[in-house]
Amino acid sequence: MNNADSTAIDLIVQGLRLFAYLSLLIAAMIGIFGSMSMLSDNKRSRWYRWRSALVYTGLAVTVVQGVTSLLNIGMRQGWSAAFIPFTTYGGRLSNGFALIALYITLAYIIPTLIVRKRHGQQLPSRFLSVLLFPVLELLLLSGMLIRNYTGLLPMRLIYVFTAVCLIWLLVLKWIASEGKERKEREEQRYRWRSPDIKLTHRAAEEPKHEEDPPPLPR
Repeated sequence: MNNADSTAIDLIVQGLRLFAYLSLLIAAMIGIFGSMSMLSDNKRSRWYRWRSALVYTGLAVTVVQGVTSLLNIGMRQGWSAAFIPFTTYGGRLSNGFALIALYITLAYIIPTLIVRKRHGQQLPSRFLSVLLFPVLELLLLSGMLIRNYTGLLPMRLIYVFTAVCLIWLLVLKWIASEGKERKEREEQRYRWRSPDIKLTHRAAEEPKHEEDPPPLPR
């Protein structure tokens, strides 16, 4: 394999990684918007179906790009460099993080699918969240550390810009969750300390005694 073919395969792999990253990023953004109650209730189920489809698409493309990268590196640099992270001659960090993303995806998906096939159980909703963010972060690191090929600067800028947007959304989610928890604590504290509420509860809890009938005349 000559250098031109190798460079072309590297560009294809980088394109697949970007596609997988963007799919997982959009899925993560839908989840963040949903947790902040920014999705309309009548369309929430539709949004979450799109989220599930994007997550499965992103994970599938992650596996495809990982296998393609393994074959490309193995034929050029040897199979030890292909299967051991951070041992390639060029793009060591980028390829290493992408390889770890592949290993995490395979190590989590394959046993889960086997259990699902044997027991006939549906995948839990937490399955998506557990696998989504680790793979997303690893692909982000891989994309930000790509080698300086010609024409890859816009791709790196996409990673940087979307990383800033993702961090901003996570900060907003944290602020919203903190405000919600603080409001719930204040309401609970007021519920326990307010004398009016206590008296109301006490009056409601005390049983009503029937008045004794007047004595009969003798």
